[in-house]
Amino acid sequence: VACLTMGVVFLDLSNPADPQVVGRWNSTGIAQDVLIAGTRVLIADGPQGLRICDATTPGAPVALGQFDTPGDARRLAMLSPTLVLVADGPG
Repeated sequence: VACLTMGVVFLDLSNPADPQVVGRWNSTGIAQDVLIAGTRVLIADGPQGLRICDATTPGAPVALGQFDTPGDARRLAMLSPTLVLVADGPG
């Protein structure tokens, strides 16, 4: 779940009536949207652009890389298994 300045929260939804936090990834930007691609989590991180994490272990996500967009990364769309569209706007 994208939580703006609180980064990304990973939830266990095995009991939908009682979701449990199992991990967090602290953002240096403003996490506005997330996409899941296998064990990868792509984050529209506002002024920090596109961030990519490995969530193989949701309790301990690992930052893999980032792409700095010209403005604020706000939304994401997966166009193919290897192509992502980042909606970017002025800061």
